[in-house]
Amino acid sequence: MNIRKLSYLAAILVSSSALAESTFVIDAGSSGSRLFEYQYHQDTSSDHGLPVIDEQIKHQSIKGGVQTIKEANLDSYIDSLFVETKTTPDHVYFYSTAGMRTISATERNLVNQRVKDALAKRFPDADIKVKTITGQTEGAYAWLTANYYNGSFVNDQKTTGIMDLGGASTQITYETKTGDDLFNVNVGNLNYTLSSTSYLGLGQNLAVSQYFNQAACFPKNYPLPNDQLGTGKFGECVEKIEPLINGVHSVNTKNAQSGTSADLYAIGGFFYSSTGLGINDAYSLSKLEEAGKNFCSQNWEDVEQGKTDYEFNPHLYAGCFNAAYQHTLMTKGYQLTDDTNHITPIRELKGNTISWTLGPVLAPDL
Repeated sequence: MNIRKLSYLAAILVSSSALAESTFVIDAGSSGSRLFEYQYHQDTSSDHGLPVIDEQIKHQSIKGGVQTIKEANLDSYIDSLFVETKTTPDHVYFYSTAGMRTISATERNLVNQRVKDALAKRFPDADIKVKTITGQTEGAYAWLTANYYNGSFVNDQKTTGIMDLGGASTQITYETKTGDDLFNVNVGNLNYTLSSTSYLGLGQNLAVSQYFNQAACFPKNYPLPNDQLGTGKFGECVEKIEPLINGVHSVNTKNAQSGTSADLYAIGGFFYSSTGLGINDAYSLSKLEEAGKNFCSQNWEDVEQGKTDYEFNPHLYAGCFNAAYQHTLMTKGYQLTDDTNHITPIRELKGNTISWTLGPVLAPDL
């Protein structure tokens, strides 16, 4: 190989090294925090301006929302996130979600400042951002992540909306030019107009906690806290749930004019519920209703003892409620239908975890 070629290759290596970056994103949720590491470089050969993700690593997950951690224990809480990491990051984004939205602004600011101080001690040269993101932003970040990994941005194809069901809140985000509360998102050199709506209090854990004594929402003979037994009546459970969704949170009013015909990925609680209920072929709202009715009608002792087709797990007791709740949220709240919406519960796309955490890497100024 001649000197000119060697010099050219050396220049490429120096250039790519200079463009390479690493970012730690901490998803500080209502019940725990999870660390994601992203290694990436800028693709200078294309005109879309998107980063190329070279590696995505999900590191340590720790229990306990940061809002519940005492000040004396915060440093060790933060340190425990990084026990598996070997990278010195260029950026550290500690973004909290619904759990921190439930506390006062004064308390929230204090916790965030303490977290930033702890991170600055550990990573003195990194660009550190600590904040509690809005539900609208959380939804937009998840939308960015999903459409980055499915290739929509690069291939200039129709984007896919996303629904996320967490413990304390739920989000729905999709591309549209009509409706209220629209906002623009810049990703690389591309621009999109999104509708992104979040409902604090309609996360799966907060929702089910209000219905523990509703016999209709739990399998037959499931022991309730009020010493009654579950009756497993899906339709009756739906009637009990709708006032929370549309009476308290006015989901149907906010979505009345949306008329979304978007295809949608369903992540978080939507995915885990469909898996637990055994919906293994093409998902639909009618199949969710059918699977929910079937599960609700099961005798709890048979489910618990593994005498049914359901694989037992510690969260399966809520399967009846979750199916009724999700079906009501999507059909009576978001007003989705099998005729106009293709819904796909997913956890990964092309081997990559779908959460909102890639979003800050793709759109750091959002």
